[in-house]
Amino acid sequence: MSFMHEETAPTVVTQTVLAGTIASDAQDSLDPVDVIIPGIDDTTRWEDCPWQPRDNMGLPKRGYDCVVVMDDNTRITVVAWWPPTRGPMVTVGPLSAGPPANPITGDIWYATGGATGYAWQFIYDGAWSGDAYKWKFMGGSEGYNQVSTNQTRPGSSPIADLPTVGPQLQILRPGVFHVRWGCLLNTNNASQGGYAGAVVSNASGTRLSAYEADSGATSSAWTSAMTEEQMTIDPAVTIKVQYFNNGNQTANFQNRWLSLIPLRIS
Repeated sequence: MSFMHEETAPTVVTQTVLAGTIASDAQDSLDPVDVIIPGIDDTTRWEDCPWQPRDNMGLPKRGYDCVVVMDDNTRITVVAWWPPTRGPMVTVGPLSAGPPANPITGDIWYATGGATGYAWQFIYDGAWSGDAYKWKFMGGSEGYNQVSTNQTRPGSSPIADLPTVGPQLQILRPGVFHVRWGCLLNTNNASQGGYAGAVVSNASGTRLSAYEADSGATSSAWTSAMTEEQMTIDPAVTIKVQYFNNGNQTANFQNRWLSLIPLRIS
């Protein structure tokens, strides 16, 4: 007497790896694609084929080369695919070293600030023509520095440093920045019409800001003076806050602060 399993031929499962071409665009990471497999028939589309991601950004598009696997149910899965040119990528590196070379639109760069401790995220916009700064800020912590020391400028004094210089911030890449600055200010008994304030300059004392954080006569009371400005800073320099006093009495400055975020850099 024989047994059934001895008389039944073993099942042979055939799985095949084939070269193919993507025949439709994926609209998102869950959207299957159509594939043409020339080794079987270069006029037939295999529809609704799942595909293996290359990264977390790229999508397969019509015309891309691919490799597919046919399983024992003749279902096609795209296991690898290659665009004709590279897609956007994510790079992490220090701000001081600059962005990655040869960028393309959509590249993302996480720039770390080293000793400052902050990190900024940028995306490259190759089509941007408004200025030379194509790496656009997408988010990150604010660059910030402050000096709390109470120090003075005499009456009728031009823009200059206080004994404790600053606050200061080092800018490592040229570009367009949103800069804010301010201080607590006391013009003491300055007559009406007298005022004092603060501006942003480079390290050598050349004024960079068109605006100034200022206040008129305060009758010996403290007031908060602050302002903000979009600045193009090129070349990259260290910026600092400097102070002036057009009043006829000594002016006091304390709790001085400076902050910035980049808008676009190169």
